[in-house]
Amino acid sequence: MNNNKCHHCGEEIIQEFQLKAQDGLKTFCCQGCLSVYQILNMGGLSQFYQIKDSTYKKPLFDILEFDYLDQAEFREKYLGDANFSFYVEGVHCLACIWVLEKLPELNKGVISSHLNMGTGVLQLKLREDHKLSEIAHIINKLGYRPHPLMQTSDAKKLEEKENRRTLTKISIAFFSAGNIMLYSIAVYAGAEGQFKNYFNLFSFFCAIPVYVFCAIPFYKSALSSIRTRRSSIDQPIVLAVIISFILGVYSFIFKKDFFYFDTISILIFLLLVTRYTLSRIQKNYLNKFNMQNLFDCTHAKKITDKGTESILASLLKKDDHVLVGKNNVIPVDGVVTKGSGHINNSLLTGEVFPTSVNIGDEVFMGAKNLNCDLEIKVTVESSNTRLSKIFQEIESEWRKESKISALAESISRRFITTIFGLTIILFIYTFFYLGLEQAASRSLALILITCPCALALSTPLASILGLSILIKEGVIVKSEMSLEKIVEADTIIFDKTGTLTTGDFKVEMNEEFNQKNLSIAYHLESNSSHPIGRSITQFIQSLCKVDHILVKDWMEIPGFGVRGTIENDRYEMKAIDNIKQVKTIGLFKNGDLLYSFSLIDDLKEEAVESINLLKKLGFDPIIVSGDNRMNVETIAGKLGLKKYYFNVSPEEKVTILKKHKKAMMVGDGLNDALALKKAFVGIAVRGSVDVSLRAADVYLSKPDLRYMTKLILGARKIIKIIKMNVLFSLLYNLIGIYLACTGQVSPLVAAILMPISSLTVILFTLYSSRNLRTLIN
Repeated sequence: MNNNKCHHCGEEIIQEFQLKAQDGLKTFCCQGCLSVYQILNMGGLSQFYQIKDSTYKKPLFDILEFDYLDQAEFREKYLGDANFSFYVEGVHCLACIWVLEKLPELNKGVISSHLNMGTGVLQLKLREDHKLSEIAHIINKLGYRPHPLMQTSDAKKLEEKENRRTLTKISIAFFSAGNIMLYSIAVYAGAEGQFKNYFNLFSFFCAIPVYVFCAIPFYKSALSSIRTRRSSIDQPIVLAVIISFILGVYSFIFKKDFFYFDTISILIFLLLVTRYTLSRIQKNYLNKFNMQNLFDCTHAKKITDKGTESILASLLKKDDHVLVGKNNVIPVDGVVTKGSGHINNSLLTGEVFPTSVNIGDEVFMGAKNLNCDLEIKVTVESSNTRLSKIFQEIESEWRKESKISALAESISRRFITTIFGLTIILFIYTFFYLGLEQAASRSLALILITCPCALALSTPLASILGLSILIKEGVIVKSEMSLEKIVEADTIIFDKTGTLTTGDFKVEMNEEFNQKNLSIAYHLESNSSHPIGRSITQFIQSLCKVDHILVKDWMEIPGFGVRGTIENDRYEMKAIDNIKQVKTIGLFKNGDLLYSFSLIDDLKEEAVESINLLKKLGFDPIIVSGDNRMNVETIAGKLGLKKYYFNVSPEEKVTILKKHKKAMMVGDGLNDALALKKAFVGIAVRGSVDVSLRAADVYLSKPDLRYMTKLILGARKIIKIIKMNVLFSLLYNLIGIYLACTGQVSPLVAAILMPISSLTVILFTLYSSRNLRTLIN
C-alpha cells in the first residue's frame, strides 16, 4: 500500500499516526483508523483488509457517544426483549457484511448478528447481560454510523401477537387441507357406499376450523366492504366459501355429491400465506425506515448543575441547554448562547460552503458544528423542529393511488358487482331449466373462475417486473404511480449542488506557481479546522514540498478567516470579492493581496450531454438552487439553460413547484426532501442524505445523469405493458364467464383455472417485457 495512504481507510495522510505491527510499520490518517485496526486484530478479524482491498475504501465516521442506550428510560421504552436493530449508515460492500456479522466475536453480549445488505438493517440477538452502548461503540469504531431503530415495547408485543394469530390460522388451514385431500382422493378414486359417506363426513369435520376460524379475516374484510358500500376482492371469495358450506350441508342431508371442502380449504390456506408474506414485507419496509428515527436516536449533552450528561435528543425539553462539540451534529432547534464558529448546514440548504454563527443566532437540527464548542438553548422539542415538520409533511402524503391503479381497481369493483348479478341470474335460469345440481355447479364455477385475482395482479406484476429491470440498471422507482407520472411529466427541475455539479469544491490557483506564497498560505491554514482551510492545505501539499515557516500570533476569526505574523509582517487568508463568479480566498500581506485561490464546484462530466438528451425527449429543464446568483448563472450558462432560480430555501422550492404542475424535481440532499415529495415526481440522485430516498419517488444509485433517459424510456414501456395486461385480464375473464355459464367447466376445473389465469398473466408479462432491458441499455 502507498505510504501516503492510510492503511485502514485509504485516505491521504496529512498528520501521520504510526503503529508497529508484526508485518511491518503501519501508517494511519487519524487515531480512529488506528483504533479500528487494533480492534480488528485483537478480535482475530484481520481478514477484513483482504476483503476490503478487493472492493471499496472509505473514510470513517466521527466517533459518537451512545451512553443513552443504557439509560433505564430508554431500555424500558424501546428494548422489551433480547432483539434490537440498527440502521447502519455506510454499508456498501462484502467487507461490511463480513465484519458486522462478526460482532459476536467482538462483544460477548451479542449472540448473533445479521446484516441485510439491501436495507442496511443490522439485526442483533442479545444476551441478558449485554450493554447496548458498547455494541454501538464497536459498530461506530469499525467505521459505520449506527442508528437505533426504535419501536416501543408495547407496539412490538402487539405486532408479535398479531403475527402469532395469523400463523396459527395458516397452520390450521394447512393441516385441514392436507387431511381433506387424503379423504377426497379416496372419493375421487371410486369409494362408494358407507365408506364414501365416512370420508365426506371426515372432510366436513376437518373443514369446520377453516370455515369458522381461518376464514375470519376474509369475512371481516367482506363485511367492512359492504358497510362502506364498496366492492372488494374478498367478497367473491366469501361467497364461494358460503355456497360451498351450504352445498356440503345440503349433500349430507339429501345424499348428494356437492362437496367442495378440499378446494375451499386449499384456497384459504394459499390466500393466508400470500397475504401474510406481503404484510411482513410492508411492515419491515415502512417501520424500519422511519425518517425521524435517524435524528431522534441522536445523543445530546445536556448541561446541568453538575456538568453535562448524555441524553436522547427526543427527550430534551424546551429551554434546556445543550453543549455541541466540534464536528458533532446539532440535535435541536435553538439559539446559540455561548461560543461562535462555523456550521455545515448542507442538510437543509444543500450547499457545501460553511456558515458562520455567533451568540444569538438561530441554528437547526441536522447542522454540523465545524469549529468551537457551542452552547445552545432549546427553543422547541424534537417533534416540532424544522426538520421534523418536513418529515411529517413528507410522510403524511407517503402513498397516493395512481390513475392506472385506480382504473384497475374501479374495473375490479364493477367486475365483482357484475359477477354477483350474473351469478344470481345464472342460478335462477339454470335451476328452472336444468335443475339444482347444474345451477349450483355452474354458479360456483362462475364465482371461482372469474375471481378478479388476475385482474388485480396484472397492474402490480408488470410494475414489479419493470421496476426490477430498472433497479439492475441503477434506477430505483418506488411504485407504478411514479412510472405513470414520469410519462405525463413535461418539465424537469434540477437542484444544482451535487445534482448537476459534483458537490465537492476543488481548489485552483489564480496566479502562477509561487512556492513561498503557497508555503505561507499552508502554514496559516494548517491549524484551521475549517473545511476550506483543510481543502487549501491538502491542495498545496499535493503541489509541492512546503517550506518551514514560523507563524506567530496565529488567530482564527469566525466569518473572516485566519491571520498571523511572519517576520514582523501581518498575513491573512480571507474571502475576497467573487470577481470570477466563484468563491475566492486571498492571501494578504499587510492588507495587500499577494495570491488567491478559487473554490469551484464543477459540473458533472455528463451534465451537458444529459440536459441535451432530455431536451430531445421534450422536457424543459430548470435550475432551482440555494446557491448565490453568480454561481447559478454560471452553471446555467454552461448548460444552455435560460430558466433558473437562486438563493431558494427548501420551503420556497415548493412554491416554485406549484407553478409547474407536472414537473419532475431532481435533487440530492435532505434540503430537497420536501420539494421531492411535493413535486409531481421526485427524483433523488446518489450522494444525498439516506433519508432523501424516503421522500423521493425515484432514486438514481449511479451519479451519471444519463440514467434519467433510461428512467423515462423505461417508464413509458412499463406503462404500455400494464395497459396491455389489463386488457388481457378482462378478455380472459370474459372467456371464463362464457365457459362457466355454458357448463363447460366444473367447479373443480374452475378452481384449477383460477391460479392458471394468474400464471398466464405472468407469462404474458414476461413476453411483453422482453424488449425492456434492450430499450434502456
